Amino acid sequence: MISSRLVLGSGAAVVNSPPRLAALASWDRWGPVARRGVLAAVAVGLMVWAFLRWRHSQAVFDDAFISYRYARNLFSGQGLVFNPGEYVEGYTNFLWTLIAALGIALRQDPLHTTRAVGVAAYLCTILFGVVAAGGQVRRRRDGLVLALFTLLVLPPTYPAFAGAGLETSFVGLMVLLTGLVQHLWAPRTGLVKWLAGVPPLVAVLTRLDAGIACAASALVMVSTEPRSATALRARLRPAIGPTAIGLAAYLLWKLHYYGDILPNTYYAKAADLASFDLGVEYLFGFVRSCPASLLLVALTLFGSLAAQDPRSRAFARYAGIALLAQAIFIAKVGGDFMEYRLMWEYWPVLVAGAAMGAFELLRRNLVAAAIVLAASLALAPSPVVLEMEHGMQSVQEMDGIAQRSRLVGVALNTALPPDTVIATRAAGMAYFLPGLRVIDQWGLNDRLVSHSPIPGIRTRGHVKQASRDYLAARGVNLEFGHPILCRCSNPRKQSQPNVFIRLGSGDECVRSRYLTPTADLTRYFCSHPERFVLHLVDCPATTDAGQRTAPAGSEARP
Repeated sequence: MISSRLVLGSGAAVVNSPPRLAALASWDRWGPVARRGVLAAVAVGLMVWAFLRWRHSQAVFDDAFISYRYARNLFSGQGLVFNPGEYVEGYTNFLWTLIAALGIALRQDPLHTTRAVGVAAYLCTILFGVVAAGGQVRRRRDGLVLALFTLLVLPPTYPAFAGAGLETSFVGLMVLLTGLVQHLWAPRTGLVKWLAGVPPLVAVLTRLDAGIACAASALVMVSTEPRSATALRARLRPAIGPTAIGLAAYLLWKLHYYGDILPNTYYAKAADLASFDLGVEYLFGFVRSCPASLLLVALTLFGSLAAQDPRSRAFARYAGIALLAQAIFIAKVGGDFMEYRLMWEYWPVLVAGAAMGAFELLRRNLVAAAIVLAASLALAPSPVVLEMEHGMQSVQEMDGIAQRSRLVGVALNTALPPDTVIATRAAGMAYFLPGLRVIDQWGLNDRLVSHSPIPGIRTRGHVKQASRDYLAARGVNLEFGHPILCRCSNPRKQSQPNVFIRLGSGDECVRSRYLTPTADLTRYFCSHPERFVLHLVDCPATTDAGQRTAPAGSEARP
């Protein structure tokens, strides 16, 4: 029997095995094709798993339909507006809104378009993450780090955002790619250097606050470039030049088109005020909901200080600085009412940054690395813990609101005349009402409401609300608030005029408050008892056809 050495990590053990078997057992001796095949198999396996998990939770969020309303108006030639003639930026995802508009131009449902892009971005995040980690594998035991990337799949909330219609997974991919192409895979020559400036540009045009990641990348370059100022300029110019030029052009256009460089939602959610208590509670809530994040932060910090490869060390530093800056930003604005959405945008780069630290820990102490990796994987699928003190909605709650808004919006589009003005807190419902003027009661799409003063912030997200006098001044006919459903045969009446609108042929209605009556609209309601149930509404004695308009069950006041 021929003895040979089987290399296992930093040590070696003498075993009796054929030389060919020993060669196959050593990762270093595998050919590039075989190594890439293993990485491809791992990536494809995770992607299939991720896709199947997403298919079991196809949630959709109401806020996505706000962007779709803008996209529809843009495609119809009315501009990038919520209501024709009102130039207010009520979206926070410019490039994502353009993607939705492209889908509409191609005669596709914008939800299907953005869902496809979101899921594709989610799967590409797994692909690039595994390839990035696999590119660092030099010894067989280092392959354990690839297991870390199941953390992109295990947390239950992150996959739900991929197909919800929002840009979360797309921004996460761009933040990850920014670090990969500018640090871990940093090109040094030719046109490729300028292409490395594309991901940060795409990120910042999708969400303006993604500029945090761009600034983090530039800071790492400045702090790690050991050569002269000339060399530093040569490095920074292609890396941040496209982003700087594109961002400047975008902000100038916004200032000209909307009269402000910040989105209207920034003021509507009182993000211009200091909300550190809400923000810190948001961050602690995320840690309680996803305790594995603490281990990932520790691994990222370790990699940023101890990684032997300078590119791995630079990437880990980028991940750590970007995450820290995002945490400070979240603390400043008070977080968000969606289930930790702002943190999931930086989840991929945190996992990849932790991988750099895990590699270095594996090289130094196999047992410690195995314990940390196992603990991370065990903690990842922890139950979701919502931070409820200042208001936070779960994925299931947001999906329920969106589904109800869709149902109500489709019914209203059929039932109401085109000159009706409505008000609602579920602004996404406006997408299904292309012919109606919709007043957003939360002020996301209304400049006056968003800039109104508030005595204090008690909840996160939607903190300002249009007053009844303001709605009346805007000529609002029907106020819905958050749509409330009830039985048409036993409606939930208020001590004020109500119009209950049937949602179909059954006994389900949506309640509205008849805020600003008009003679024509009242006549219309009274002449269609098959669509409307009225309460405390004065109907005329007869319709144009000369028939009574207070049929039994209409609740119309004589």
